[in-house]
Amino acid sequence: PPQRRNRRGRRLTAMGSRDADSLSDAMHVRSMLESGAGVKLSTVFEADELNASMHENEVLLKEAKDAGLLEGEVNAIRKVLEQVNETVKKRKKEGMHEVNFALGVLNSFLMMYVFGAYPEHFWLLYFVESCYLLPRKFYFMVNAKPLNEAFYYADLCWFLNFLIIGMMSLMILASYGVLEIPREIRFQIYDAVVGFSLGPLTGATAALPFVAFLFHDVRTMTGLFIHLYPPFLAYTMMWKTDALREAWPGIFTLDYLQDVSFISESGFPLKLGTIAGNGVAIYTIWFMVYVTWMVTVGMDLPRKVRRTKGPDGQPLPPKYDTVFHSTVRGGLCIVMGKALWGRKKEVSLKQIADDDYEMRDFFVYMAAHAVAGVTSTCISGYLCFTYQKFHAAVLVFLIYTTVMRGAKRYTFYINSMYGRMIWKQFKDSLDKSEKSK
Repeated sequence: PPQRRNRRGRRLTAMGSRDADSLSDAMHVRSMLESGAGVKLSTVFEADELNASMHENEVLLKEAKDAGLLEGEVNAIRKVLEQVNETVKKRKKEGMHEVNFALGVLNSFLMMYVFGAYPEHFWLLYFVESCYLLPRKFYFMVNAKPLNEAFYYADLCWFLNFLIIGMMSLMILASYGVLEIPREIRFQIYDAVVGFSLGPLTGATAALPFVAFLFHDVRTMTGLFIHLYPPFLAYTMMWKTDALREAWPGIFTLDYLQDVSFISESGFPLKLGTIAGNGVAIYTIWFMVYVTWMVTVGMDLPRKVRRTKGPDGQPLPPKYDTVFHSTVRGGLCIVMGKALWGRKKEVSLKQIADDDYEMRDFFVYMAAHAVAGVTSTCISGYLCFTYQKFHAAVLVFLIYTTVMRGAKRYTFYINSMYGRMIWKQFKDSLDKSEKSK
């Protein structure tokens, strides 16, 4: 309650004060801390400001001692300042400075401008940006600590984007006469790209909380890129076909559009040669390969004590992470264990600590993944294929959702993160004070 927080604040102000003058000095020091004098948060992007703030921290600590504060309070202030500096360094390492932020914002404007004014060229924007963003993201992945994240590229959304880029590359080469792509192959490629762009990638963009406009962070923006761009690309391939064919006749012949259908009108609805059928077929191929790899190799890679042994007979050290492990260690392991198997929380926490999960958890995870992938293809894919206005509304919703996620993150950075950090450092002292009364 606010009243309780106020009482705690008053007690904190009074701790270590010997007389009216020292009390005034203590309040002055705390006022400096609350106002951000210890670290100039408004200029955290500059390295020289960071160095200056570290010097100011030392001055602040000296003033705290001169103000007559108890050693415990001074140590608490020191911990706060050290934690703030570490957080600033972490954000800078993530790319939080004005250049990256400006480039992220400008690129977002560029994406919307090209899509709205020149939709026939949107595929080229996607292709060019992928040549920078994907290798850049991979650099961060292979250098991630404590575990290498290179195998994240085996996840579905990355696989589908590599497939799109590969297909585009082949069509570009064909336009220069390097190779020939028969009409039937182009037709199958078209169905597949539209199918999984309107299905799993659209669904993932709507559902995954980390797909957000976080302008300063190239890693997050790359994650946004692989999820958000394909649904927009599919829109141009479905509803802007005349402009696309006129601008790029050698790449997008599109002489097969009259044969395109979402499902088969006779027999099994998900036949090859339909948007839904090709989309599900691509998903099925990935699913079988991925599950086989995870069961035989992937599940063991991040384990604290691996089952794979080296030439000396000792377990190999954990080196690589997977998307499954990254997801379940965030709390999903506890939820699944309790809801499905009645597993005790302590057991799940031990599995998280060791990165050693039960195979049945993985199978449930992949079963839910398959249901979501196929369902999104059949439902959102069908509606977007049938109704242009619905497809446009979905794109608007995806933009709104991803922008709001980014806005919440920046709001947390500005309004909550440092306050929580300070409260956490002082909490122990306040609790001890509560008990002593």
